[in-house]
Amino acid sequence: MAPVKRFLIFLLCAGLLIGGVFFFLFSPRANSVYNKTLMTLTEKIEEALEEHWLIQVDIEGLRFSFFRPELVGVKVYTLDGQPLLTAERVRIRCNWFALLFGQKTSEALRGVELDGPVLWLDATERGGLNFPKIRKKKEPVNMPRIVVGISGGDLKVRTGRDPIISRQWPWGDFTSIHGRVDLRAYPQVTAAGRFSSVLDSQARGRLFFEHCYQDKHGYYEISSSNSSAALWAGLVNTRFQFLPELSLVEGMADF
Repeated sequence: MAPVKRFLIFLLCAGLLIGGVFFFLFSPRANSVYNKTLMTLTEKIEEALEEHWLIQVDIEGLRFSFFRPELVGVKVYTLDGQPLLTAERVRIRCNWFALLFGQKTSEALRGVELDGPVLWLDATERGGLNFPKIRKKKEPVNMPRIVVGISGGDLKVRTGRDPIISRQWPWGDFTSIHGRVDLRAYPQVTAAGRFSSVLDSQARGRLFFEHCYQDKHGYYEISSSNSSAALWAGLVNTRFQFLPELSLVEGMADF
């Protein structure tokens, strides 16, 4: 993690220096130097991410907001060009003093905030979701103990042209996702949030998720209010065949 740590310290020092120059020497030349330096830093971030992961990264720009680096217009693709993640803004929260005084990056990193993110996942034949393999090395991941905040996110699920996969994932896409993913107790991961469905615009759903990646077991709760009884009963029966002879034609449901 030493290169990452040096890189974060470099970002802080560069931000302070450039911000100071821009503040005290408010002029077209200072503004030009400021923008060029941010462009260079943006390219360095793209290169660093692509060096460690099997992805293509495009970032519109970098800026500092109260000493917090903020990436703007982030787009991440797989190597074959499939969209994986986009975000309007990615804010990084760090304890800069901890970094400057020798603390590990994973300990100094406090959290990441995603504004307007869109995540693409692939549905599987068993009705689950698959995240593309983007790791270059098979070494264990040193997961940072952070909290990831999500504001106004979307989840898009690719089913392809396989009719089997389409039948196994009848739930569509989800939008207006607001929540957080807590990695501070990793390999124990918890997540909570609220969301809407593109199939039922009036429904409002909530999710609580808890999973231990070491023991490979987990627990989740899904609830919804103001849902279309006919729509969701039909989807559940189609997917699980609980009561194949029963159908609901109207009404709302909370579950």
